[in-house]
Amino acid sequence: MLIPILRAPAESFAADPTSDADTVVAASEKGGEGLWAGSQMGLVTGFQTNVNLRVVFAGGVKMFSDEYARKTFPDGGYAGNALLARDVAMWVFREKMTLRIDGVGHHRVNESAAPEMYTTNDEIVYTAHISAYDSKTSTWMPYSDIDDLQLEFTMLDPHIRTSLPAVPGFPGTSQVQFRAPDRHDVFKFVLNWKRKGYSYLESSMTVPVVSPRHDQYPRFLSAAWPYYAGAISTSVGFFLFAALWLAGDVEGERKKLKYWVCFQFSFFVHLNTLDKFQSLSSTTDTLAIEDTLTSGLDTANKLRRMAQDRSLNNVPTWL
Repeated sequence: MLIPILRAPAESFAADPTSDADTVVAASEKGGEGLWAGSQMGLVTGFQTNVNLRVVFAGGVKMFSDEYARKTFPDGGYAGNALLARDVAMWVFREKMTLRIDGVGHHRVNESAAPEMYTTNDEIVYTAHISAYDSKTSTWMPYSDIDDLQLEFTMLDPHIRTSLPAVPGFPGTSQVQFRAPDRHDVFKFVLNWKRKGYSYLESSMTVPVVSPRHDQYPRFLSAAWPYYAGAISTSVGFFLFAALWLAGDVEGERKKLKYWVCFQFSFFVHLNTLDKFQSLSSTTDTLAIEDTLTSGLDTANKLRRMAQDRSLNNVPTWL
């Protein structure tokens, strides 16, 4: 980045003092091509790279000479050349307007440790500590005079861009609180502050943002009540339909039910006859045994014939 430090007056122009040609006349013949003139010319210009290396281009070395430093105005005041030369030298040797980031941190609200990952819609607190170099004490001092510092929470493009103000009462500390986007992906905290003359402040930190776990969702969503109502009404309607269908008065089914009752009764009579036979077998009353078997079998045969006449298919063949 080029940093103009001292510009030429508006009526000035650049020429080669070792050439006999008239620069203005030669440029006018070419339509002004090749003429350097006006306040766009820089007598002293600084250049700073992306890694904060600094270079100064000066119009001549006489600017740093004792002769220019001691020059005075006609009224006796100093011209300020010495102050300009000193400031330029301090700037190019990074003793002035030099800033750095001492550290950055992030965490959830009401927490202090940085988590491995964030959940969508988490409240995040981001903190940056900035200091400036003090050439008088040769130390780094907290610096809070940046009023346009910004933080970006990016995923390819910035999803959140917010100011990063200084914290009152804590020199050199800037802090901001924001809500994570409702999107899961890999995001970056990006701090990128570049201003002419100052050291660049750059910081980047990657964090994943994930969806909530299955037990972190709210129990009920207010926006989903129409779906809840639809599911409940469908279930209630199904059970009502099933109850009415099963409890309906169907004549054929009721007759079939009666036949099945007759079959069950005949089976019960048969078993009862066998029980009586076993109880009488221990006695010597043969006539009583024959009467019991005859009556039980007659009843079972009658029920069996009635069931066959009514086309009951589930009657066992042994009745």
